[in-house]
Amino acid sequence: MNKLLTVFTLTLFTLTASLSWAGAKTPLEKTNVLVDILQKVTTPAEGQKLNASQKAANTKIYAQLDAMIDFKRLTEGPVAPHRKSLSKKQIKTIKGLFKDAIRNIAYNKSGSFFDGAELTWGEPTTKGKQTDVPLDIFVEEEDLEVSLVFHWAKTGKSLQLFDLSIDDASLVKDYQNQFGKIIKEEGAKSLVTKLKKRLDEAQKKHGTIS
Repeated sequence: MNKLLTVFTLTLFTLTASLSWAGAKTPLEKTNVLVDILQKVTTPAEGQKLNASQKAANTKIYAQLDAMIDFKRLTEGPVAPHRKSLSKKQIKTIKGLFKDAIRNIAYNKSGSFFDGAELTWGEPTTKGKQTDVPLDIFVEEEDLEVSLVFHWAKTGKSLQLFDLSIDDASLVKDYQNQFGKIIKEEGAKSLVTKLKKRLDEAQKKHGTIS
């Protein structure tokens, strides 16, 4: 479960933005701004926690980031195939925990992983209301190559990110599979417990914002 959240986090720090928040209209421009704002998130040093002023600053940044992500679709996707195995309360809890996991783990990570990385952007493609923005990443020091596709679509009048593909694997579908495996092998209560534990660990380590 941690692997995809980590990769999702890393992919949000891949480009230095030059566009203003208001000026971002296209998916590629939105990606620039998304990354620029994420780089402003304060991440505590190893073993340290955020102080009150840092948390206050991050709260404002989180609000901007939240506006760019379609959490309704992003959190509904992983639980959608498993609704018959979950109570309404469990579905609501899991969706809330998944959203908090993205915010408190993904937002909080630094972009240092991409220092020196070679980035190759592909041509955005649009089909219906969805636009995909491809990006290939190569990190020589890590001997790492990753192919990404950012998936954007209109939510009302807003253009929002609703999924991310990593080496052709959808983040949402991967979590569908992971959630399904845990539910089948350990039960729905175990899934809730695991998500809560992951968030608690992040909170204790970083003093993140829920």
